Amino acid sequence: MIELFNTCMAAVLAAITGWAIMSHRVRDGIVVKIGLAFISIGFFGVFLISLEGGYDKAPGLAMVYAGMLICACGYLFRARRKRSAQRRVTDWGNLA
Repeated sequence: MIELFNTCMAAVLAAITGWAIMSHRVRDGIVVKIGLAFISIGFFGVFLISLEGGYDKAPGLAMVYAGMLICACGYLFRARRKRSAQRRVTDWGNLA
């Protein structure tokens, strides 16, 4: 039962992060978008491994952790740039 729940949640999280990548309403930079892509691919990999009944989900989880690290670095980079004088009006705005 818990394995089925984990499989469904991996699929849902892959879909949510995929939506965040494609949506114009999520204001993110290129670094955060790359991190979200890593997270989405990682959760999709965990979903596929869970469907096959595999127990070694380490490669998928490694992609998720790498994506989280990339997202955190991208956010810190933007927050650090924000402390200085804003160079452009679109630094935190929607670029689409």
